[in-house]
Amino acid sequence: MICVVITTVLAWVAIAKAQKVQVTFAGTPVDKKDFEAGLAAHKEKIDHLEAQNEKVWNKMEADRVEAKDRMAKIEGDLKAVRATTESMSRELGMMNLKLDNLKQ
Repeated sequence: MICVVITTVLAWVAIAKAQKVQVTFAGTPVDKKDFEAGLAAHKEKIDHLEAQNEKVWNKMEADRVEAKDRMAKIEGDLKAVRATTESMSRELGMMNLKLDNLKQ
């Protein structure tokens, strides 16, 4: 069994060493001045997209808080149902004992 584990680990190590990742970049780098000029040219669109992104994040956060609140309410309701069920189960058990005593 130990030999199988050792062999498996050695195989994984060999595979990991054999798989090398190479990253390449396509295109030519942009000069900082050209990059900043592109940002300035598209500033209005970038601002609009950032505003939309912020609205989406705010909506997601509001939905998360609402879902959390709803789950907390459901959790409270479930605890109340569980407590009631346990209480009723105890009462039913006591009633069954009383009925058994009456039958005897």
